[in-house]
Amino acid sequence: MHGWRPETCARFETDLRRIAEGRHHDPHAVLGLHSEPDQHRFLAYIPAASDVVLEGVGPLPRLADSDFFA
Repeated sequence: MHGWRPETCARFETDLRRIAEGRHHDPHAVLGLHSEPDQHRFLAYIPAASDVVLEGVGPLPRLADSDFFA
């Protein structure tokens, strides 16, 4: 999960904005667990949360200026 920074990747900016606005056609394609050969990534959108802890993993950092945690 380390090194994954959707906020710095242009292809994620539109997806994240559309999810936050409730306009994304398939939010689960972006949110949740995504496995790759060398790592697992988890992205959560929890507007009411101040901190998020993923059981068995630990705290998820908040993406800058957003309600997304990765």
